[in-house]
Amino acid sequence: MKRMKQLAAAVLSAALLTGILPSAAYAGVVQRNVSAASSSDSSASSSSGGTDVSASSVHPDTEAPAASRTYAYTKEEAQATAEQLYSFEQNAVKKEIDVSYLMNSIWYDPDNLLVTDDGQHLLKLYSGSPGNYERAYLEALDGLECFSSPTVMFLPEASGGLLVAVETGGRFTEEEAYNNYTMIRTFIDQIISVQKAVQGMDDADKAKYICDYVASHLTYDTTYQKNSLADAVRSGVTDCMGYNNMTELLFEHCGIPYISIVANAKDQDVSHIFGLAKIQNSWLIFDTTNYDRDDAGTEAYWIFSDRYREGRYYTDMRLVEEQPADSEASGSAR
Repeated sequence: MKRMKQLAAAVLSAALLTGILPSAAYAGVVQRNVSAASSSDSSASSSSGGTDVSASSVHPDTEAPAASRTYAYTKEEAQATAEQLYSFEQNAVKKEIDVSYLMNSIWYDPDNLLVTDDGQHLLKLYSGSPGNYERAYLEALDGLECFSSPTVMFLPEASGGLLVAVETGGRFTEEEAYNNYTMIRTFIDQIISVQKAVQGMDDADKAKYICDYVASHLTYDTTYQKNSLADAVRSGVTDCMGYNNMTELLFEHCGIPYISIVANAKDQDVSHIFGLAKIQNSWLIFDTTNYDRDDAGTEAYWIFSDRYREGRYYTDMRLVEEQPADSEASGSAR
Protein backbone atom coordinates (compact mmCIF):
# COMPACT_ATOMS: atom_id res chain seq x y z
CA MET A 1 0.00 0.00 0.00
CA LYS A 2 1.37 3.35 -1.00
CA ARG A 3 1.65 6.09 1.55
CA MET A 4 -1.05 8.68 0.99
CA LYS A 5 -0.88 12.42 1.42
CA GLN A 6 -3.21 13.99 3.94
CA LEU A 7 -6.45 15.18 2.40
CA ALA A 8 -9.21 17.41 3.63
CA ALA A 9 -11.33 14.30 3.22
CA ALA A 10 -10.07 12.96 6.53
CA VAL A 11 -12.43 15.16 8.45
CA LEU A 12 -15.63 14.37 6.58
CA SER A 13 -18.15 12.94 8.97
CA ALA A 14 -20.01 9.76 8.11
CA ALA A 15 -23.07 11.91 8.82
CA LEU A 16 -22.38 13.59 5.49
CA LEU A 17 -24.48 10.94 3.81
CA THR A 18 -27.52 12.25 5.69
CA GLY A 19 -26.85 15.81 4.61
CA ILE A 20 -24.96 17.20 7.62
CA LEU A 21 -22.17 19.52 6.61
CA PRO A 22 -18.55 18.73 7.41
CA SER A 23 -17.30 20.73 10.35
CA ALA A 24 -13.60 21.21 9.62
CA ALA A 25 -10.76 20.59 7.20
CA TYR A 26 -7.01 20.25 7.13
CA ALA A 27 -5.17 23.51 6.60
CA GLY A 28 -3.54 23.73 3.20
CA VAL A 29 -6.20 21.71 1.48
CA VAL A 30 -9.64 23.14 2.18
CA GLN A 31 -10.37 25.95 4.60
CA ARG A 32 -13.87 27.15 5.29
CA ASN A 33 -15.28 30.12 7.09
CA VAL A 34 -18.16 28.92 9.26
CA SER A 35 -20.15 32.11 8.77
CA ALA A 36 -20.72 30.94 5.20
CA ALA A 37 -22.41 27.74 6.33
CA SER A 38 -26.13 27.19 6.29
CA SER A 39 -28.12 27.49 9.49
CA SER A 40 -28.02 23.72 9.95
CA ASP A 41 -24.26 24.03 10.49
CA SER A 42 -24.17 27.36 12.30
CA SER A 43 -22.88 25.84 15.52
CA ALA A 44 -19.86 24.23 13.85
CA SER A 45 -16.49 25.66 14.75
CA SER A 46 -13.62 26.05 12.32
CA SER A 47 -10.60 23.91 13.14
CA SER A 48 -8.68 24.22 9.91
CA GLY A 49 -5.47 25.01 11.71
CA GLY A 50 -5.06 28.24 9.76
CA THR A 51 -6.21 31.79 10.30
CA ASP A 52 -9.92 32.11 9.60
CA VAL A 53 -10.78 34.74 7.01
CA SER A 54 -13.98 36.76 7.30
CA ALA A 55 -15.87 38.14 4.33
CA SER A 56 -15.16 41.69 5.47
CA SER A 57 -11.42 41.15 5.08
CA VAL A 58 -11.66 40.08 1.41
CA HIS A 59 -11.79 42.79 -1.25
CA PRO A 60 -11.51 43.17 -5.03
CA ASP A 61 -7.92 43.41 -6.17
CA THR A 62 -7.95 46.97 -7.47
CA GLU A 63 -4.38 46.62 -8.72
CA ALA A 64 -5.12 43.59 -10.89
CA PRO A 65 -3.84 44.16 -14.45
CA ALA A 66 -6.39 44.55 -17.20
CA ALA A 67 -6.64 41.62 -19.59
CA SER A 68 -4.31 41.94 -22.58
CA ARG A 69 -6.14 39.29 -24.61
CA THR A 70 -2.92 38.41 -26.42
CA TYR A 71 -3.43 34.65 -25.96
CA ALA A 72 -4.90 32.61 -28.78
CA TYR A 73 -8.33 31.76 -27.40
CA THR A 74 -11.61 33.48 -26.62
CA LYS A 75 -13.93 33.55 -23.63
CA GLU A 76 -16.45 31.56 -25.66
CA GLU A 77 -13.84 28.86 -26.31
CA ALA A 78 -12.94 28.74 -22.62
CA GLN A 79 -16.61 28.43 -21.64
CA ALA A 80 -17.18 25.71 -24.22
CA THR A 81 -14.14 23.84 -22.90
CA ALA A 82 -15.34 23.97 -19.29
CA GLU A 83 -18.78 22.75 -20.35
CA GLN A 84 -17.26 20.02 -22.51
CA LEU A 85 -15.25 18.61 -19.61
CA TYR A 86 -18.45 18.29 -17.57
CA SER A 87 -20.83 17.44 -20.42
CA PHE A 88 -21.68 14.12 -18.75
CA GLU A 89 -22.97 15.72 -15.54
CA GLN A 90 -26.74 15.43 -15.01
CA ASN A 91 -26.95 17.22 -11.65
CA ALA A 92 -27.59 20.85 -12.62
CA VAL A 93 -26.19 22.40 -9.43
CA LYS A 94 -23.10 20.21 -9.46
CA LYS A 95 -22.47 21.04 -13.12
CA GLU A 96 -22.93 24.75 -12.49
CA ILE A 97 -20.33 24.68 -9.71
CA ASP A 98 -17.84 22.48 -11.58
CA VAL A 99 -18.05 24.59 -14.73
CA SER A 100 -17.64 27.79 -12.73
CA TYR A 101 -14.63 26.44 -10.81
CA LEU A 102 -12.97 25.48 -14.08
CA MET A 103 -14.01 28.50 -16.16
CA ASN A 104 -12.57 30.95 -13.63
CA SER A 105 -9.33 28.92 -13.65
CA ILE A 106 -8.89 28.93 -17.43
CA TRP A 107 -10.11 32.43 -18.34
CA TYR A 108 -8.52 35.55 -16.90
CA ASP A 109 -10.98 38.12 -15.60
CA PRO A 110 -9.51 40.78 -13.30
CA ASP A 111 -12.91 41.07 -11.61
CA ASN A 112 -12.33 37.57 -10.20
CA LEU A 113 -9.11 38.57 -8.46
CA LEU A 114 -9.43 39.25 -4.75
CA VAL A 115 -7.06 40.16 -1.95
CA THR A 116 -7.28 39.95 1.84
CA ASP A 117 -6.39 42.68 4.31
CA ASP A 118 -3.06 41.00 4.95
CA GLY A 119 -2.18 40.78 1.24
CA GLN A 120 -3.15 37.17 0.45
CA HIS A 121 -4.19 36.84 -3.19
CA LEU A 122 -7.32 34.86 -4.02
CA LEU A 123 -9.12 33.78 -7.18
CA LYS A 124 -12.91 33.71 -7.13
CA LEU A 125 -14.10 30.33 -8.33
CA TYR A 126 -17.84 30.56 -7.76
CA SER A 127 -20.55 32.94 -6.66
CA GLY A 128 -24.02 31.56 -6.06
CA SER A 129 -26.76 30.57 -3.69
CA PRO A 130 -25.76 29.90 -0.06
CA GLY A 131 -27.95 26.83 -0.34
CA ASN A 132 -25.25 25.35 -2.59
CA TYR A 133 -22.62 25.46 0.17
CA GLU A 134 -22.47 21.71 0.79
CA ARG A 135 -22.25 20.90 -2.91
CA ALA A 136 -19.58 23.55 -3.44
CA TYR A 137 -17.57 22.14 -0.51
CA LEU A 138 -17.76 18.60 -1.86
CA GLU A 139 -16.73 19.63 -5.37
CA ALA A 140 -13.66 21.38 -3.95
CA LEU A 141 -12.93 18.33 -1.85
CA ASP A 142 -13.12 16.10 -4.92
CA GLY A 143 -10.26 18.11 -6.43
CA LEU A 144 -9.61 21.35 -8.30
CA GLU A 145 -8.20 20.52 -11.72
CA CYS A 146 -5.74 23.41 -11.87
CA PHE A 147 -4.50 23.77 -8.29
CA SER A 148 -2.29 21.52 -6.15
CA SER A 149 -2.96 21.41 -2.38
CA PRO A 150 -5.48 24.22 -2.66
CA THR A 151 -6.75 26.24 0.27
CA VAL A 152 -10.34 27.01 -0.62
CA MET A 153 -12.43 29.56 1.27
CA PHE A 154 -16.21 29.68 1.56
CA LEU A 155 -17.46 33.14 2.45
CA PRO A 156 -20.77 35.03 2.55
CA GLU A 157 -21.12 37.85 0.05
CA ALA A 158 -22.60 41.20 1.04
CA SER A 159 -25.57 40.33 -1.18
CA GLY A 160 -26.20 37.23 0.90
CA GLY A 161 -24.76 34.82 -1.65
CA LEU A 162 -21.95 32.29 -1.30
CA LEU A 163 -18.42 33.16 -2.45
CA VAL A 164 -15.89 30.38 -3.09
CA ALA A 165 -12.26 31.45 -3.62
CA VAL A 166 -8.88 29.71 -3.74
CA GLU A 167 -5.59 31.04 -2.45
CA THR A 168 -3.15 31.60 -5.32
CA GLY A 169 0.03 32.62 -3.53
CA GLY A 170 0.89 35.46 -5.88
CA ARG A 171 -1.62 37.26 -8.06
CA PHE A 172 -3.28 34.94 -10.59
CA THR A 173 -2.19 35.90 -14.10
CA GLU A 174 -3.51 35.78 -17.63
CA GLU A 175 -0.65 33.48 -18.56
CA GLU A 176 -1.62 31.03 -15.81
CA ALA A 177 -5.20 31.02 -17.08
CA TYR A 178 -4.02 30.28 -20.61
CA ASN A 179 -1.70 27.51 -19.44
CA ASN A 180 -4.59 25.97 -17.52
CA TYR A 181 -6.76 26.21 -20.64
CA THR A 182 -4.21 24.42 -22.81
CA MET A 183 -3.80 21.74 -20.15
CA ILE A 184 -7.54 21.06 -20.14
CA ARG A 185 -7.60 20.98 -23.96
CA THR A 186 -4.77 18.41 -23.86
CA PHE A 187 -6.74 16.29 -21.41
CA ILE A 188 -9.90 16.52 -23.49
CA ASP A 189 -7.87 15.16 -26.42
CA GLN A 190 -6.88 12.26 -24.14
CA ILE A 191 -10.52 11.69 -23.25
CA ILE A 192 -11.50 11.54 -26.93
CA SER A 193 -8.66 9.09 -27.61
CA VAL A 194 -9.81 6.82 -24.79
CA GLN A 195 -13.44 7.04 -25.93
CA LYS A 196 -12.42 5.84 -29.38
CA ALA A 197 -10.32 3.02 -27.92
CA VAL A 198 -13.15 1.63 -25.76
CA GLN A 199 -15.88 1.97 -28.37
CA GLY A 200 -17.85 -1.27 -28.54
CA MET A 201 -16.52 -2.62 -25.22
CA ASP A 202 -18.79 -3.52 -22.31
CA ASP A 203 -18.41 -1.47 -19.12
CA ALA A 204 -16.13 -3.98 -17.43
CA ASP A 205 -13.68 -3.95 -20.31
CA LYS A 206 -13.90 -0.15 -20.53
CA ALA A 207 -13.09 0.12 -16.83
CA LYS A 208 -10.09 -2.20 -17.14
CA TYR A 209 -8.79 -0.27 -20.16
CA ILE A 210 -9.09 3.05 -18.32
CA CYS A 211 -7.33 1.73 -15.22
CA ASP A 212 -4.47 0.46 -17.37
CA TYR A 213 -4.39 3.76 -19.25
CA VAL A 214 -4.11 5.76 -16.02
CA ALA A 215 -1.46 3.43 -14.61
CA SER A 216 0.61 3.62 -17.79
CA HIS A 217 0.45 7.42 -17.96
CA LEU A 218 1.04 8.33 -14.30
CA THR A 219 3.72 7.89 -11.68
CA TYR A 220 3.09 8.33 -7.97
CA ASP A 221 4.55 11.49 -6.45
CA THR A 222 6.59 10.45 -3.44
CA THR A 223 7.17 14.11 -2.50
CA TYR A 224 3.40 14.57 -1.98
CA GLN A 225 3.54 18.00 -3.62
CA LYS A 226 1.74 17.21 -6.87
CA ASN A 227 -1.90 16.29 -6.44
CA SER A 228 -4.01 17.78 -9.22
CA LEU A 229 -5.22 16.88 -12.66
CA ALA A 230 -2.88 19.58 -13.98
CA ASP A 231 0.08 17.74 -12.45
CA ALA A 232 -1.14 14.46 -13.93
CA VAL A 233 -1.53 15.90 -17.43
CA ARG A 234 1.56 18.12 -17.50
CA SER A 235 4.16 15.93 -15.83
CA GLY A 236 2.54 12.51 -15.40
CA VAL A 237 3.47 12.70 -11.71
CA THR A 238 0.80 13.07 -9.03
CA ASP A 239 -0.56 11.53 -5.85
CA CYS A 240 -3.95 9.95 -5.19
CA MET A 241 -5.94 13.12 -5.89
CA GLY A 242 -4.58 13.37 -9.44
CA TYR A 243 -4.98 9.63 -10.04
CA ASN A 244 -8.58 9.74 -8.87
CA ASN A 245 -9.48 12.92 -10.75
CA MET A 246 -8.21 11.50 -14.03
CA THR A 247 -9.88 8.14 -13.44
CA GLU A 248 -13.21 9.74 -12.53
CA LEU A 249 -13.37 11.95 -15.60
CA LEU A 250 -12.37 9.14 -17.96
CA PHE A 251 -14.94 6.77 -16.45
CA GLU A 252 -17.72 9.36 -16.69
CA HIS A 253 -16.89 10.34 -20.26
CA CYS A 254 -16.99 6.67 -21.22
CA GLY A 255 -20.45 6.26 -19.71
CA ILE A 256 -19.55 4.67 -16.36
CA PRO A 257 -20.99 6.37 -13.24
CA TYR A 258 -18.23 7.13 -10.73
CA ILE A 259 -18.31 8.52 -7.19
CA SER A 260 -15.22 9.44 -5.18
CA ILE A 261 -14.60 7.90 -1.76
CA VAL A 262 -12.38 9.25 0.98
CA ALA A 263 -10.94 7.05 3.72
CA ASN A 264 -8.29 6.94 6.42
CA ALA A 265 -5.32 4.60 6.29
CA LYS A 266 -5.34 2.07 9.13
CA ASP A 267 -1.60 2.11 9.78
CA GLN A 268 -0.76 5.78 9.12
CA ASP A 269 -2.19 9.16 9.97
CA VAL A 270 -2.99 9.90 6.33
CA SER A 271 -6.03 9.79 4.10
CA HIS A 272 -6.77 8.53 0.64
CA ILE A 273 -9.21 9.15 -2.22
CA PHE A 274 -10.36 6.54 -4.73
CA GLY A 275 -13.59 5.66 -6.51
CA LEU A 276 -16.79 3.67 -6.62
CA ALA A 277 -18.04 2.83 -10.13
CA LYS A 278 -21.17 1.11 -11.35
CA ILE A 279 -20.30 -1.93 -13.46
CA GLN A 280 -23.08 -4.24 -14.62
CA ASN A 281 -25.44 -3.03 -11.87
CA SER A 282 -22.86 -3.46 -9.09
CA TRP A 283 -20.94 -0.66 -7.37
CA LEU A 284 -17.29 -1.70 -7.27
CA ILE A 285 -14.19 0.02 -5.91
CA PHE A 286 -11.46 1.27 -8.25
CA ASP A 287 -8.26 2.47 -6.59
CA THR A 288 -5.97 3.32 -9.49
CA THR A 289 -3.34 4.86 -7.20
CA ASN A 290 -2.62 1.52 -5.58
CA TYR A 291 -3.35 -0.40 -8.78
CA ASP A 292 -0.35 1.33 -10.33
CA ARG A 293 2.75 -0.28 -8.83
CA ASP A 294 4.99 1.98 -10.92
CA ASP A 295 8.00 -0.09 -12.09
CA ALA A 296 6.37 -3.28 -10.81
CA GLY A 297 3.41 -3.02 -13.18
CA THR A 298 -0.13 -3.25 -11.82
CA GLU A 299 -1.86 -5.16 -9.02
CA ALA A 300 -5.37 -6.37 -9.83
CA TYR A 301 -6.36 -6.49 -6.14
CA TRP A 302 -7.15 -2.76 -6.22
CA ILE A 303 -9.72 -2.64 -9.03
CA PHE A 304 -13.11 -4.36 -9.40
CA SER A 305 -12.83 -4.55 -5.64
CA ASP A 306 -15.17 -4.10 -2.68
CA ARG A 307 -15.22 -2.37 0.68
CA TYR A 308 -14.11 -5.51 2.49
CA ARG A 309 -10.93 -5.89 0.46
CA GLU A 310 -10.17 -2.15 0.50
CA GLY A 311 -11.07 -2.25 4.19
CA ARG A 312 -7.98 -4.34 4.95
CA TYR A 313 -5.97 -1.13 4.56
CA TYR A 314 -8.48 1.73 4.91
CA THR A 315 -11.24 2.60 7.32
CA ASP A 316 -14.01 5.17 7.74
CA MET A 317 -14.89 5.28 4.05
CA ARG A 318 -17.18 8.15 3.04
CA LEU A 319 -18.76 9.07 -0.28
CA VAL A 320 -18.00 12.52 -1.67
CA GLU A 321 -21.47 12.52 -3.23
CA GLU A 322 -25.08 11.69 -2.64
CA GLN A 323 -25.37 8.01 -1.79
CA PRO A 324 -26.38 5.89 -4.82
CA ALA A 325 -29.56 3.88 -4.43
CA ASP A 326 -27.70 0.58 -4.72
CA SER A 327 -24.36 1.63 -3.28
CA GLU A 328 -23.39 -1.61 -1.56
CA ALA A 329 -19.86 -1.99 -2.89
CA SER A 330 -19.72 -5.71 -2.45
CA GLY A 331 -19.91 -7.15 -5.94
CA SER A 332 -17.57 -9.86 -7.07
CA ALA A 333 -14.04 -8.82 -7.87
CA ARG A 334 -13.04 -9.32 -11.48
